[in-house]
Amino acid sequence: MRVLALCLIAPLAASAAAQNSRPVPRAATPATRSAAVPATPATADKPSSTAAAHFTAAGLNNEDDLVRIYTGDFPSIRLDRGGTEFMMIISGYMEDFGRACKQFLPPNKVEITVQVCNDPPSTSVPYSPDGVHDAYGNRLPMTTGCSGYHTEGTGVYADPNLYNAVNTVTAKSQVNLIQNMLGAGKGGRAANPLTNPGQLTDQLVAVAGETTKLISANGCGSVGLKNFQSNLIRFANGAAPIKYAGAVVSAPVAVLPGVRDADFTRLLDDLVADNSRGWIMNHYQAGSISDPIASHDPTGAPTRVMARFRYVGGQQGRINVTFKNGVPDCLYFSDAPDSCRLPSQRIISAYEKNAYARYTAAQARQSPFAEGCNAFMKAPKTSRYAPSDPEGYCQCLSNGYQKVMTPAEEVFYGQNFEAKFWRGIAQPKSDDPAWSRLNPVAVSCMQ
Repeated sequence: MRVLALCLIAPLAASAAAQNSRPVPRAATPATRSAAVPATPATADKPSSTAAAHFTAAGLNNEDDLVRIYTGDFPSIRLDRGGTEFMMIISGYMEDFGRACKQFLPPNKVEITVQVCNDPPSTSVPYSPDGVHDAYGNRLPMTTGCSGYHTEGTGVYADPNLYNAVNTVTAKSQVNLIQNMLGAGKGGRAANPLTNPGQLTDQLVAVAGETTKLISANGCGSVGLKNFQSNLIRFANGAAPIKYAGAVVSAPVAVLPGVRDADFTRLLDDLVADNSRGWIMNHYQAGSISDPIASHDPTGAPTRVMARFRYVGGQQGRINVTFKNGVPDCLYFSDAPDSCRLPSQRIISAYEKNAYARYTAAQARQSPFAEGCNAFMKAPKTSRYAPSDPEGYCQCLSNGYQKVMTPAEEVFYGQNFEAKFWRGIAQPKSDDPAWSRLNPVAVSCMQ
């Protein structure tokens, strides 16, 4: 649940704030979830009906994954069902539905309860994952701890099947969180105990208000929301999904294939501005990204982008964004260069849909390479070499090279199309160093 999620992660977020000038979420009263409720014959996790449905998650940070949960496309979901972010989403949904949609709860609804410490420690007592050591492995001085616990009702009710699913996810999330805190995770960006606190803050900011908006956008009693909840329970429990139709999916905002020629200044500005929502001491000066330097792998996909930016007040900072599988993966700020901060999933999704493309389709058609290709195909001296659809061939090349040619190469091969491209890159063999990288596109466009 949201309250319990804050209890679990607030101490780590406080540590992140102290080290990286980021905010401290307000801690809730120390509490732990009560035992799972007994299994019931409730049918809330079964298909609601075969009637036409409508479901939307438009504008939400995890829009794509929420739609994938609804449609039953579980293999494509990026959220970890045992991760903190998914725990916050499903528990937040349960609480928000219980408050806003009371009349739509099943007859066998159950009250959400918490186990509360009878004599909670003061806020000055360090957080301890095992009751013996602090979050960094240092042994704590002997304390009396809680003399006992008692159960308190929250006054909020839930579908018992959803409640049990939340308990399952929370248990897995707590184990994974403690393992990562102690450096015993399975690897990856979340297994670093020094990185974990900042990432928890990022996740808190990312999911804040998300489930409230989701319920409001779809309506408490809608078929779409009922279908979403049924698959939400299935995903949490690792069960097979039901395929539902009627989801509204945000369309790509640009038409160019690939994202090699992204506007990295605009991309980094949005990434830093979004992450700065979780800062407490510093304030980002919007629009201050400058001098971006991008590194690419042999295929032309970005691997790293570095740039400068300014805080409000004029102080400079540096941002280093690493990419994984072609999309932003970690943000590293100069005040905490070893701490991986999480990029907004909403911005990653927009990036994949070409929202940050440098060129529009019209501009691409007028690129130096496309102009050189079209001029070669139309010239009386060389038009005899043209394929049956010369304009389409040039457009195919231009689109294909958006992923792999650098802007400098577009100019070079466009201005020397016949000598360097037609008699070089497009041939079965060439001593041009870029031949192995650029020839496959030329071959595919000829087919």
